[in-house]
Amino acid sequence: MRREVIRTVAGLVLVACPLVTMTGCRNPNNTSVHYLRLDPNPGTTTLSADEDEVQNQMNLTHDTNWSAFRDDLGRALLTDRPSRLTRVPMK
Repeated sequence: MRREVIRTVAGLVLVACPLVTMTGCRNPNNTSVHYLRLDPNPGTTTLSADEDEVQNQMNLTHDTNWSAFRDDLGRALLTDRPSRLTRVPMK
């Protein structure tokens, strides 16, 4: 009885292994050869950055430029008062 169970399990494993390996992995992103040839780097927007990194850099650039513009505007309109917190007392 024991040998029959072992033979049955071994036979099922021998039949199931090729079936499982032949099915492969189904990819919902449709990464066939045709789509990879159209876009070889699907995760990147530029040569080295993806969409999130590009958006973060753009936001940082806009924020820096806006801050510099506000500082320059304050100096141009003479509303940028210098600080009175210096090491040397002001007279």
